[in-house]
Amino acid sequence: MDWQKFDTESGAPLWFMSLPHTKNTSIGVLTNVGSRDEKWPKEAGLAHALEHMFFQGSTRSLKTQKAMSACIESVGGVSNAFTDDEKTFYFHKIATGEIARSIKVFGESLFYPRFQKNIIPTQMKIVLQEMADRNDSPDSYLGENWVKKRMAGHPLSQVTIGLKEAIENFKSKKLYLYCRWQC
Repeated sequence: MDWQKFDTESGAPLWFMSLPHTKNTSIGVLTNVGSRDEKWPKEAGLAHALEHMFFQGSTRSLKTQKAMSACIESVGGVSNAFTDDEKTFYFHKIATGEIARSIKVFGESLFYPRFQKNIIPTQMKIVLQEMADRNDSPDSYLGENWVKKRMAGHPLSQVTIGLKEAIENFKSKKLYLYCRWQC
């Protein structure tokens, strides 16, 4: 089994590998945006915050988080994502016959995100809880602090989760501008 590469109309490469023995398909979108791309301290955690916001609805037909989730989950699929220092990866696992749903969700969430002012504070509270959870985990805490010390002054030393003070002040305009600049 070999990877096949297709060039889309937008110029973005699409990589594909057929696994005929499976009934599910995993689809992902990799963006080259991570914590290293943030201007610290003001933007600390912005890439990760965007990851959360891309699941909250679009300006098109899937206007809410509930509609977006239902599009994938109603046919047994799952959605998730992760952000690190160099990239953000969004992915779905879905029945092979339902690939169009995944493409629709990716298209709407990544190209037409809806940064609703009333949802941002809730999502940022979730990010802050993730930060607290990491700080309560000795291996995460030690690992992040080791990287900060070893890479001090380099963009890769910036903790992906960000800084509490920055996260508490993220607004829709900042998210939108960062998205247009980086995504």
